[in-house]
Amino acid sequence: MTDGSDAANVTVSESGAVTGTSTGGCTINGTLLAIANANAFSVNVSLSGGVCGNEGSTLRGVAILQGTRIFSAGLNGARTEGFVFSGGR
Repeated sequence: MTDGSDAANVTVSESGAVTGTSTGGCTINGTLLAIANANAFSVNVSLSGGVCGNEGSTLRGVAILQGTRIFSAGLNGARTEGFVFSGGR
């Protein structure tokens, strides 16, 4: 996938390690860590695999958990590329 949207299976371990693969073949690796005194998480993910719209980018942002759904968004350092994620557990 080079642009637009793509579905992905993403796993977050108890330690906060994020791993996943999109249906288009993009590999997702990073961290999801609780922010102290907030109902939110800091997100840091890198995308690779030769088919990602944000190939080679490290994207940083936030995530919130509402019930069984997680919502997240992030940008690269230049704020020229980003992601929006919504998923369930």
